[in-house]
Amino acid sequence: EQARQRAAELGLSAQQQQEAARQAQEQFRQSAFGQTAEQRQFAANINLQAQQAGEQARQRAAELGMSAQQQTSAAQQAAEQFQPTPVTITDLDANRVIATSGIKAGTRVAPTGAPLLEQVRCAMFDFLVATSLRNRVLVLFASLALILFGILATMRLPVDVLPDLNKSTVTIMTEAGGMAPPEVEAQITQPLENAMSGIPGVSRVRSVTGVGLSMVYVEFGWDAEIFRARQQVSERLALAKESMADLDHAPQMGPVTSIMGEILLVAIPYGDADSMAAREVADFQIRPRLLTIPGVAQVIPIGGQVRQFRISPNAARMGQLGGSLEAIERAAQGFASNAGGGFIDQGGREFVVRALSRTARVEDLGTISVTTRTGGIVRLDQVADVEFAARFRRGDAGFAGKPAVIIGIQKQPGADTVAVTKSVEAALTELNKTLPKGVTATQVQMRPADFIEASLGTLQKVSIEAGRVVAVILFLFLLNVRTTAISMAALPMSILITALVVAAFGLSTNTMTLGGLAIAVGELVDDAVVGVENVYRRL
Repeated sequence: EQARQRAAELGLSAQQQQEAARQAQEQFRQSAFGQTAEQRQFAANINLQAQQAGEQARQRAAELGMSAQQQTSAAQQAAEQFQPTPVTITDLDANRVIATSGIKAGTRVAPTGAPLLEQVRCAMFDFLVATSLRNRVLVLFASLALILFGILATMRLPVDVLPDLNKSTVTIMTEAGGMAPPEVEAQITQPLENAMSGIPGVSRVRSVTGVGLSMVYVEFGWDAEIFRARQQVSERLALAKESMADLDHAPQMGPVTSIMGEILLVAIPYGDADSMAAREVADFQIRPRLLTIPGVAQVIPIGGQVRQFRISPNAARMGQLGGSLEAIERAAQGFASNAGGGFIDQGGREFVVRALSRTARVEDLGTISVTTRTGGIVRLDQVADVEFAARFRRGDAGFAGKPAVIIGIQKQPGADTVAVTKSVEAALTELNKTLPKGVTATQVQMRPADFIEASLGTLQKVSIEAGRVVAVILFLFLLNVRTTAISMAALPMSILITALVVAAFGLSTNTMTLGGLAIAVGELVDDAVVGVENVYRRL
């Protein structure tokens, strides 16, 4: 009855169900004596598998247009594969045996007394192979769908040099010109550290204090979201400003970047040209344009000279005209700033009043009024020398042994390094057409995208070479075009499925993962050769 029910579940005809029940009864009568229940059940399962294999072979022969006699012969040959075969074994130890005769070398077996894991593994392979063969069209379309989604995932995956190994970190920068490190530490760094230490989720607060500069790094846990962390730091920063000294520049948070964010270093050699003009090109032409590119977090110019107004008081003329340093300072503070004067109502119309004094001409600076000790008014250029001059610098930059302005470009975390680099290079190409004569931004000193492109090229080269080796070996040993084509399809499919897994877990590809894939191609070749060869030989 069990054999009849199982044959019905397998979709066999009524006649085949009766034949399965009869064979089960006959086998039980012949081998019931001296056998356990597990052994009898195992024998019944073998008979059912033989029946199913025979029916499948008969159906396949009918699909191929064979005669009835050929169909019967094919069914018998398929069923004979399940006939019991005496096997001679020798014990190696308590857990292992070796077959000395009765079984072909390389045949996978799962005896009744085998461990459960081995039985499950053999059953799993049988299920996968049998299901794939029964549903060939479904498997084909599923493979095509995986290839399509894998290509889309590969195109959208961000590519970087190394994995993102930094925690969510918020940087607070404070400039305090003229202050020594002890004063910066006591008046700026320490209050900021005390305010940031109590933020929920903060794992560490560290700082670096220098001459006129304070850098505070607030590190959060690995699972912290960077924008929520910046919001919490911003709230505490507003409270911390109240307990700090009056500064010319208020503390501000740095851009969202990472330790591996440097994607380009571009040199602007200016040779014998004006160093201040070269720095202005970097500050006011190149930097604003690059910051508009999606994925760019920060653009930092280094080198050159920053243009400033310089006022040099003349002590002799100040003494003659009655000027003072305090009066000169007060007059210079209000220079080059526009002001609003409200509005005037006249004739039923309102006129906006504006005080326009913003200018960048040094001549205009010399005409501002300075109050003397006696209450008189003199011009600034009467008591001081006014000119353009460079701000005092504590560092410099160069390229090929000549002075230059270096622009460092940093990307946002998670941005595609290769895509952002190409966008920046395209923008620099457009900007070079509008730059002053003798100034060009074409000298690239560092480009991490080169490492990524080299890794991609290596992976592509290894995949092509591995595919050729697989194709030649399989065709020479099997002399079958189908097996060769299947093995060739296994290599790109495996890589594309890997891209799907990486995208599903929100990871990024980098030179380390690309190198791992290049090494794994060898394993893929081994799996393709062994798997396809066994399927071809056994099925």
